[in-house]
Amino acid sequence: MKIFVQLGLIFWAFIGAANAGIKEGVIAFHQGDHVSAFNEWAPLYEQGDVEATFRMALIYYYGRVVDQDLEKVVDLVFEAANAGSANAQLAVAIANEFNVVEAPDQKLAKAWANQPVDKLDLDVMVEVGWVYQYYGKPNKGGDYLIAAAERGGVTVTREIGWRYYNADSLVNSIKWLNKAIEMGDAESLYWMGKVFEKDGSMYQAIDWWKKGVEQGENNSQAALGAAYFTGKGVSLKKKKGLELLQKDAKQGNQKAIQLLAAQ
Repeated sequence: MKIFVQLGLIFWAFIGAANAGIKEGVIAFHQGDHVSAFNEWAPLYEQGDVEATFRMALIYYYGRVVDQDLEKVVDLVFEAANAGSANAQLAVAIANEFNVVEAPDQKLAKAWANQPVDKLDLDVMVEVGWVYQYYGKPNKGGDYLIAAAERGGVTVTREIGWRYYNADSLVNSIKWLNKAIEMGDAESLYWMGKVFEKDGSMYQAIDWWKKGVEQGENNSQAALGAAYFTGKGVSLKKKKGLELLQKDAKQGNQKAIQLLAAQ
């Protein structure tokens, strides 16, 4: 069971998105639509597409469209790796490194582990960083995250901060969100507020949301409106809070719409 879970963690890290057919399958898979993912990937796999071959391993791993077959999973990953998929090669290397799957050629597996990150899909780089974090190698994981942020810019930088927030690693979250804010990202002001809210420092959370509102950031506006409306962390100002929420709801912000509907 442990190996089953670890395989899932590693394969999820490498789902990525290369060409159009792969991308549609990835989107469907993330939405839980394994049938559509299969329909996108299977024809490409039959045509010899190495990235489709690698992603078909996910279909056999979860077994919702075909019978679950873990031996087939491993065979597909190795097939894609041997055919030149950098994503599959790194998946094999990591699985081998953490004794999840033994690579028959240890020298080759080590070479795959040290291949240039620019061969990887951007989202794969981020996920690999998290795999190494999970297995207790934060420095190596950090190298992948830094490389991903350098390539992906502010969007990836914010995403890394958001992921640390969800993992309750608030110090690291602040570090990455600050980087995104320095790059001019208004949405990170909202997430910085969420970090301090989670930490129980509502006064500081309010300050960040105010900065977000000044820059027209909708989520910050909804969060500040909710705080005023409920008196959480600030003096109760229902009228002001309601105005902010209504303004945000008119702009289509789902958080504001949900908060108003709950009143």
